Amino acid sequence: MQDLYTVLHVAPEASGAEIKAAFRNMAKTCHPDMKPGDRKAEAAFQEVKRAYELLSNPEARKVYDEFLARRRAAKRRRLRRAAATMSASFVLTAVTVLGAMIWLQNGGALSARELAEVPGQSGSLDVTRAVPPTAGKNLPAARSKAPGQRAEADHRKAE
Repeated sequence: MQDLYTVLHVAPEASGAEIKAAFRNMAKTCHPDMKPGDRKAEAAFQEVKRAYELLSNPEARKVYDEFLARRRAAKRRRLRRAAATMSASFVLTAVTVLGAMIWLQNGGALSARELAEVPGQSGSLDVTRAVPPTAGKNLPAARSKAPGQRAEADHRKAE
């Protein structure tokens, strides 16, 4: 919906006489009798006529002005909400990036050596692989060797 004041090319503070003069000027330019057969001119005249009828009535104009005020207030609220959302998003992104930069500059995740030096624990970190007790009993000797050892054993046999 187009603002009725812009249809008549007047300011919202315009007096009744200014609205009437603007309507007459607009009616001269787009009246169907002045431009017979022009559908756009006819539609423009109907819109100008509707705007004049509403704005020339003081009570209807007061209601329309209140409607415009509520619409402008709602638009300002939406703009403030959007600005607050964008600001919060920016702050969270900046904090995340700065936190990641600081974390990476300070060595990132703790290494195994740093984990071993945790106060209150022993000085060394014992890492063992859990192997079930029956894991290597049924395998032939060649298969139980590591891949590098197997190649050395096969090379020795060939000599």
